[in-house]
Amino acid sequence: MADPSKTEKATPKKRKEFRKKGSVAKSIEVSTTLVLLLTLLLFRFFGMYIYKQLYNVTQFYFLNINNIPITYDELSNIFLNMLFHTFIIVVPIMLCILLVIILSNIMQFGFLLTLDPIKPNLGKLNFIKGFQNLVSKKSLENLVKTLFKVIFIGYIVYSTIKKDVPIIFTFFDLSIDQSFFIIAKMAGEILYKIVLAFIVIAGMDYAFQRYTLNEQMKMTKQEIKEEHKRSEGDPLIKGAIRRRQMEMARHRMMEEVPKADVVVTNPFHVAVAIRYNAQENRAPVVVAKGIRRIAERIKLLATENNVPIVENPPIARTLYKTSKVGEPIPSEMYSAVADILTYIYKISGKTFGI
Repeated sequence: MADPSKTEKATPKKRKEFRKKGSVAKSIEVSTTLVLLLTLLLFRFFGMYIYKQLYNVTQFYFLNINNIPITYDELSNIFLNMLFHTFIIVVPIMLCILLVIILSNIMQFGFLLTLDPIKPNLGKLNFIKGFQNLVSKKSLENLVKTLFKVIFIGYIVYSTIKKDVPIIFTFFDLSIDQSFFIIAKMAGEILYKIVLAFIVIAGMDYAFQRYTLNEQMKMTKQEIKEEHKRSEGDPLIKGAIRRRQMEMARHRMMEEVPKADVVVTNPFHVAVAIRYNAQENRAPVVVAKGIRRIAERIKLLATENNVPIVENPPIARTLYKTSKVGEPIPSEMYSAVADILTYIYKISGKTFGI
């Protein structure tokens, strides 16, 4: 019975884990249907060829049985010869069936190569669990499906043969070829009806297998949270790391304020510290910026280290929004910032750009 707490669809990671274990949506009925369809096609296009080959080999030995010495070596040769002719007919058919089975699996769940299902597992030797599997819901479902198929196929065979019973009683008056054609016609009709029925059965069974697998893979909300923690990291820890990184970056930024040429302010809410060295940078660089408490801290450090503070709200706000710490100011701000730096250099007696 499905766990009622598992209400969430499986994550891609959970689906990948199931697939790795070989737990995929697979219907045996799909493979069976394709094999039956292949058999029908072979019967339709190569039935006469197969019949002629077997007929010729059998006829040869029956016609020449009086001329063949009854010795061990001769009988061995006859057996091997018949086996060889049967082999060259049967093997291509078996290879085609094998190929169809492989293709049917690829159609259902793609190419999958995993050794997990055949790995040694002592749990498989648990007789109690094995008995429970025998009487499980899945075993009951398989039993019901098997009984349904047997009854259904039996009905198709019975209904087809029943209408041809009068013809069957005439076999003794017919040649081997005529009898073969009648039997082949009946077999072809039976196989055709079975294939049509199995196409419907296979479609329904595959849909059921997919539904069952999706139900098995469902997860609880807690399982999804735990998986997210394992794959992405605990949100609390990630938040703490992010805060620590921001604090370190802010600390490094504050260390640059004493080296600034000027701090442009709002004056109360925004502060941007600028430094210009023509030998190192093509334009003035923003070494620190911040709002509210960080802005107050920048202004305090500037005052403590004799860095000039200029109140210019429009330029301060624009620089804060358009610039990044450690990068040159935007080109559209060159003129405005140059005027401020010229003024600062003039009153301090410092050479511009040094």
